Amino acid sequence: MGGKQVQHWPSWYFGPGGQSAICHRIEDVPTGWCREPEDVVEASDPPPEDGPEAWAGHRVVDLIAALRAAGQPIRAFENSRQIFERAVAIGVIPAYGKPDTD
Repeated sequence: MGGKQVQHWPSWYFGPGGQSAICHRIEDVPTGWCREPEDVVEASDPPPEDGPEAWAGHRVVDLIAALRAAGQPIRAFENSRQIFERAVAIGVIPAYGKPDTD
């Protein structure tokens, strides 16, 4: 049966974090909610802000782990930016805005 799709109200709608609700009209449906739970796109965590614990969206602990995995020494005097730049220089993470070409 082709043609116009009929919307029946009230209807279940699903949102992020497993939320769901019965909506009685289209105006009641929150932005980003969907008719099927598998269609909901969960927001990703924002990248950490630059500072002592992170640089360019990378946490320092992750940068140190990448350097250790590459057999690089960890230098106590380096700040987060220096650790990030060294990780980029040896190729364990991609640089700012440069696509990973592997």
